[in-house]
Amino acid sequence: MNKKSNDHWVSQFLLKSFVRDGQLWIYDKTTKRRIRRPTKAICCEEGFTTFSPDEIPPGVEILKDGKFLEIELSKWEREQSLTIAKLMEHRTIEAISAEEFWELVRFGVWLYLCNPAHRAMLRQGRSELQLLHIKSLSAADLDNLSLEFFGILQPHDYFREQLEIAASKDDLLQSEFLGLALKNAESMFDIVREEYAWSLDDFKSLGALLCTSDRPVLLIAENGLSAPVGFNTPEAILYFPLSPDLCLTGRNVGKNKRFIKPSHVITNPDFLGMPNLLTWAKSNQYIIAAEKNCLPTPGMDLPSYTPTILKQENGVALLHR
Repeated sequence: MNKKSNDHWVSQFLLKSFVRDGQLWIYDKTTKRRIRRPTKAICCEEGFTTFSPDEIPPGVEILKDGKFLEIELSKWEREQSLTIAKLMEHRTIEAISAEEFWELVRFGVWLYLCNPAHRAMLRQGRSELQLLHIKSLSAADLDNLSLEFFGILQPHDYFREQLEIAASKDDLLQSEFLGLALKNAESMFDIVREEYAWSLDDFKSLGALLCTSDRPVLLIAENGLSAPVGFNTPEAILYFPLSPDLCLTGRNVGKNKRFIKPSHVITNPDFLGMPNLLTWAKSNQYIIAAEKNCLPTPGMDLPSYTPTILKQENGVALLHR
């Protein structure tokens, strides 16, 4: 078997906008240290978008070629790097075509969905769903399953416990996760295209610097960081920092109120706080910046959030917070 590649879930071209003197400044939330790293050493995982055929379950036909997705993503990233370069040079959405703009939005949706933090939430939701289903099994259901798989009737409490142990060990394959991400990305893109207003927020005049993270596209609810939020949440705000002083921002205002503001020059320093606060709170492990002083200081208490799992009878809905 060929060695899997080291695949970036945050594109290196996005990270390079935050490079100074060949490296990034990074705050590691695990070690609570500020460190320097090159782009190739951050936001990547072996086999994140490449895998062997035996790792691909039935029904995920688009991924049958284990390198297909990584090859297609590389092409897509090259196109998006050119689009973002135009925005950084001209500081207005009018510098790109409508097709380029919507493809950038689609790319942002993909980055939001396809990362280890989202994978962990899906795995947790899947486990919760299976455990809820097992707890709901009647005595007759347990007897039928016991006879089907073992040919004998086993004590209900023992058999239910064994099912719960098996469910806790049932992992979500990376290829399954990517298949879900591909499926969900299009439906989420339809929402943001039809419901969101957009602006290109320019922070250059403030001389202040935006952060990014290992989750480069983030959502926040209108009523704050602690509130559950999804793409379809009314008044949800999306932040996508493109560089240390340029951010693509969307808000769910509904079909009848949506608009695109080509350029929004930010002159109030208070507007810088929200995207950086959100990045500090919702980053998974790494907060990334061009300058050391844009990062939290070691040991600082950071705002945090916990993904919300809403249980509805035998179903589980995962919401980002």
